[in-house]
Amino acid sequence: MARGRPVSIVNPPSEKSWDLSVVVPVPDETRGEEVKAYLVLQPGLTPADLSPQAIIGHCAARLARFKVPRYIAYA
Repeated sequence: MARGRPVSIVNPPSEKSWDLSVVVPVPDETRGEEVKAYLVLQPGLTPADLSPQAIIGHCAARLARFKVPRYIAYA
């Protein structure tokens, strides 16, 4: 991960669950930095409809391990 800079923007699953995502580095006590994704969900969807585990699984199937977010936030 590039220190202090966004690392990736992840495309949503084919059902288009979110409109926008930004992935940024955040401080982590163990690793120094970790990845946090901020998502804007489609109208009508809530975080309960798209769990952090589902997002992480989607990312893990498509990104290098060091780019997969450990933290998820909804905007």
